[in-house]
Amino acid sequence: MIEDLNLEDIFSKANPNVYFVGIGGIGMSAAANIAEALGFKVSGSDKGIYSPTKEVLDQADISYFTTYDASNVKASGADLFVISAGENFQNPEVGYIIQNNLPHCGLAQFLYNISKEKLRVVVTGTHGKSTTAGLLGYLLQNLDDSSFMAGGVLQAYDRNFYVGDGHYFVFEGDEYKEEFDDPTPKFHYYK
Repeated sequence: MIEDLNLEDIFSKANPNVYFVGIGGIGMSAAANIAEALGFKVSGSDKGIYSPTKEVLDQADISYFTTYDASNVKASGADLFVISAGENFQNPEVGYIIQNNLPHCGLAQFLYNISKEKLRVVVTGTHGKSTTAGLLGYLLQNLDDSSFMAGGVLQAYDRNFYVGDGHYFVFEGDEYKEEFDDPTPKFHYYK
Protein backbone atom coordinates (compact mmCIF):
# COMPACT_ATOMS: atom_id res chain seq x y z
CA MET A 1 0.00 0.00 0.00
CA ILE A 2 1.28 3.47 -0.84
CA GLU A 3 0.79 5.70 2.21
CA ASP A 4 -0.07 8.86 0.27
CA LEU A 5 -2.25 7.10 -2.31
CA ASN A 6 -5.35 9.19 -2.98
CA LEU A 7 -7.92 6.82 -4.43
CA GLU A 8 -10.42 9.67 -4.77
CA ASP A 9 -8.22 11.23 -7.47
CA ILE A 10 -8.13 7.94 -9.35
CA PHE A 11 -11.86 7.27 -8.91
CA SER A 12 -12.78 10.79 -10.04
CA LYS A 13 -11.41 10.07 -13.53
CA ALA A 14 -13.87 9.15 -16.24
CA ASN A 15 -13.76 5.34 -16.50
CA PRO A 16 -10.68 4.71 -14.35
CA ASN A 17 -8.59 1.75 -15.46
CA VAL A 18 -8.04 -0.86 -12.71
CA TYR A 19 -5.90 -3.99 -12.98
CA PHE A 20 -6.39 -6.87 -10.51
CA VAL A 21 -3.33 -9.01 -9.74
CA GLY A 22 -4.87 -12.30 -8.61
CA ILE A 23 -8.21 -11.72 -10.35
CA GLY A 24 -9.06 -15.43 -10.19
CA GLY A 25 -9.75 -15.37 -6.45
CA ILE A 26 -13.39 -15.39 -5.38
CA GLY A 27 -13.17 -11.97 -3.67
CA MET A 28 -11.01 -10.43 -6.38
CA SER A 29 -13.36 -11.64 -9.14
CA ALA A 30 -16.31 -10.08 -7.30
CA ALA A 31 -14.44 -6.79 -6.85
CA ALA A 32 -13.45 -6.77 -10.53
CA ASN A 33 -17.07 -7.29 -11.54
CA ILE A 34 -18.28 -4.60 -9.14
CA ALA A 35 -15.72 -2.18 -10.59
CA GLU A 36 -16.80 -3.05 -14.11
CA ALA A 37 -20.48 -2.53 -13.18
CA LEU A 38 -19.56 0.90 -11.78
CA GLY A 39 -17.98 1.95 -15.09
CA PHE A 40 -14.33 1.17 -14.46
CA LYS A 41 -12.20 -0.32 -17.22
CA VAL A 42 -11.14 -3.66 -15.70
CA SER A 43 -8.51 -6.25 -16.51
CA GLY A 44 -6.26 -8.54 -14.52
CA SER A 45 -4.22 -11.68 -14.25
CA ASP A 46 -3.79 -14.91 -12.34
CA LYS A 47 -1.70 -18.02 -12.79
CA GLY A 48 -4.86 -19.90 -13.63
CA ILE A 49 -8.54 -19.01 -13.56
CA TYR A 50 -10.95 -21.78 -12.74
CA SER A 51 -14.63 -22.35 -12.15
CA PRO A 52 -16.65 -20.62 -10.74
CA THR A 53 -14.67 -17.36 -11.04
CA LYS A 54 -13.88 -18.02 -14.70
CA GLU A 55 -17.58 -18.01 -15.54
CA VAL A 56 -18.22 -14.89 -13.44
CA LEU A 57 -15.42 -12.99 -15.19
CA ASP A 58 -16.34 -14.30 -18.65
CA GLN A 59 -20.03 -13.29 -18.22
CA ALA A 60 -18.88 -9.68 -17.85
CA ASP A 61 -16.30 -9.95 -20.68
CA ILE A 62 -13.52 -8.92 -18.29
CA SER A 63 -10.16 -9.52 -19.95
CA TYR A 64 -7.45 -11.35 -18.05
CA PHE A 65 -4.10 -13.04 -18.50
CA THR A 66 -3.54 -16.58 -17.22
CA THR A 67 0.12 -15.98 -16.49
CA TYR A 68 1.94 -13.42 -14.40
CA ASP A 69 4.34 -11.27 -16.41
CA ALA A 70 5.54 -7.69 -15.99
CA SER A 71 4.59 -7.06 -19.64
CA ASN A 72 0.92 -7.51 -18.64
CA VAL A 73 1.23 -4.63 -16.18
CA LYS A 74 3.03 -2.44 -18.72
CA ALA A 75 0.39 -3.13 -21.39
CA SER A 76 -2.57 -2.51 -19.06
CA GLY A 77 -2.20 1.27 -18.80
CA ALA A 78 -3.94 0.98 -15.43
CA ASP A 79 -4.51 3.93 -13.12
CA LEU A 80 -4.59 1.57 -10.11
CA PHE A 81 -3.43 -1.96 -9.34
CA VAL A 82 -5.35 -4.03 -6.79
CA ILE A 83 -3.04 -6.72 -5.46
CA SER A 84 -4.28 -9.94 -3.90
CA ALA A 85 -2.96 -10.60 -0.41
CA GLY A 86 -1.79 -13.99 -1.64
CA GLU A 87 0.79 -12.45 -3.96
CA ASN A 88 4.24 -11.09 -3.11
CA PHE A 89 7.54 -9.91 -4.66
CA GLN A 90 8.10 -13.32 -6.26
CA ASN A 91 5.23 -12.45 -8.60
CA PRO A 92 6.85 -10.51 -11.48
CA GLU A 93 3.84 -8.21 -11.76
CA VAL A 94 3.98 -7.26 -8.08
CA GLY A 95 7.73 -6.72 -8.35
CA TYR A 96 7.25 -4.42 -11.33
CA ILE A 97 4.44 -2.46 -9.63
CA ILE A 98 6.48 -1.94 -6.44
CA GLN A 99 9.78 -1.17 -8.19
CA ASN A 100 8.08 1.45 -10.35
CA ASN A 101 6.03 2.90 -7.46
CA LEU A 102 2.77 2.42 -9.36
CA PRO A 103 -0.47 3.22 -7.50
CA HIS A 104 -1.67 0.06 -5.76
CA CYS A 105 -3.78 -1.13 -2.86
CA GLY A 106 -5.30 -4.28 -1.45
CA LEU A 107 -8.80 -5.64 -1.97
CA ALA A 108 -10.38 -4.26 1.21
CA GLN A 109 -9.00 -0.75 0.71
CA PHE A 110 -10.38 -0.79 -2.85
CA LEU A 111 -13.80 -2.03 -1.73
CA TYR A 112 -14.01 0.51 1.08
CA ASN A 113 -13.33 3.34 -1.34
CA ILE A 114 -15.99 2.28 -3.84
CA SER A 115 -18.56 1.83 -1.05
CA LYS A 116 -17.81 4.61 1.43
CA GLU A 117 -21.01 6.49 0.59
CA LYS A 118 -23.03 3.41 1.62
CA LEU A 119 -23.74 1.86 5.00
CA ARG A 120 -21.36 -1.09 5.07
CA VAL A 121 -22.41 -4.35 6.66
CA VAL A 122 -19.34 -6.52 7.24
CA VAL A 123 -19.77 -10.21 8.05
CA THR A 124 -16.88 -11.62 10.10
CA GLY A 125 -16.19 -14.90 11.85
CA THR A 126 -14.69 -18.32 11.28
CA HIS A 127 -17.55 -20.27 9.70
CA GLY A 128 -20.51 -19.20 7.58
CA LYS A 129 -19.31 -15.81 6.29
CA SER A 130 -20.22 -16.58 2.68
CA THR A 131 -23.62 -17.97 3.58
CA THR A 132 -24.43 -15.08 5.91
CA ALA A 133 -23.14 -12.40 3.50
CA GLY A 134 -25.08 -14.02 0.65
CA LEU A 135 -28.28 -14.18 2.68
CA LEU A 136 -27.97 -10.59 3.94
CA GLY A 137 -27.06 -9.40 0.46
CA TYR A 138 -30.04 -11.19 -1.07
CA LEU A 139 -32.44 -9.76 1.53
CA LEU A 140 -31.11 -6.19 1.31
CA GLN A 141 -31.02 -6.32 -2.49
CA ASN A 142 -34.68 -7.32 -2.53
CA LEU A 143 -35.68 -4.76 0.13
CA ASP A 144 -33.57 -1.80 -0.93
CA ASP A 145 -31.67 -2.65 -4.15
CA SER A 146 -28.50 -2.74 -2.04
CA SER A 147 -25.14 -4.08 -3.19
CA PHE A 148 -23.17 -7.07 -1.92
CA MET A 149 -20.31 -9.42 -2.52
CA ALA A 150 -20.02 -12.94 -1.18
CA GLY A 151 -17.31 -15.58 -1.02
CA GLY A 152 -19.24 -17.90 -3.28
CA VAL A 153 -21.42 -17.80 -6.37
CA LEU A 154 -25.06 -17.47 -5.32
CA GLN A 155 -27.61 -19.65 -7.12
CA ALA A 156 -30.15 -16.83 -7.34
CA TYR A 157 -27.68 -14.64 -9.26
CA ASP A 158 -25.14 -17.00 -10.90
CA ARG A 159 -22.44 -14.68 -9.58
CA ASN A 160 -20.79 -13.59 -6.34
CA PHE A 161 -21.85 -9.94 -6.31
CA TYR A 162 -24.66 -7.50 -7.01
CA VAL A 163 -24.45 -3.75 -7.61
CA GLY A 164 -27.54 -1.70 -6.84
CA ASP A 165 -28.57 1.80 -5.81
CA GLY A 166 -29.64 0.98 -2.26
CA HIS A 167 -28.30 2.27 1.03
CA TYR A 168 -26.24 -0.79 2.04
CA PHE A 169 -23.19 -2.68 0.86
CA VAL A 170 -22.61 -6.14 2.36
CA PHE A 171 -19.07 -7.62 2.46
CA GLU A 172 -17.29 -10.55 3.93
CA GLY A 173 -14.67 -9.21 6.29
CA ASP A 174 -12.11 -11.91 6.79
CA GLU A 175 -9.13 -11.68 9.09
CA TYR A 176 -6.50 -12.37 6.42
CA LYS A 177 -3.88 -9.70 5.74
CA GLU A 178 -4.70 -6.83 3.39
CA GLU A 179 -1.57 -7.08 1.25
CA PHE A 180 1.69 -9.01 1.24
CA ASP A 181 3.37 -6.09 3.04
CA ASP A 182 0.39 -5.05 5.20
CA PRO A 183 -0.57 -7.55 7.93
CA THR A 184 -3.68 -5.55 8.95
CA PRO A 185 -6.78 -7.81 8.77
CA LYS A 186 -8.99 -6.90 5.82
CA PHE A 187 -12.06 -6.24 7.94
CA HIS A 188 -10.32 -3.23 9.54
CA TYR A 189 -10.34 -1.40 6.20
CA TYR A 190 -14.11 -1.57 5.72
CA LYS A 191 -14.68 0.81 8.65
